[in-house]
Amino acid sequence: MIESAKQAKKAGSTRFCMGAAWRNPHERDMPYLESMVKEVKALGLETCMTLGKLNDQQAHRLA
Repeated sequence: MIESAKQAKKAGSTRFCMGAAWRNPHERDMPYLESMVKEVKALGLETCMTLGKLNDQQAHRLA
């Protein structure tokens, strides 16, 4: 995923969008999602994710 984000940035993108095929993420998924958001932001890209339903705590963790 990070390689794809790097390629998108190299091609001129300013936003990197990601999606998941689930209704809502489980707690066990959150550290992985947080890491992805952090790494994409570190590249200087805006993040966009389609994750289904998030509770308030999950949303804050990904902000």
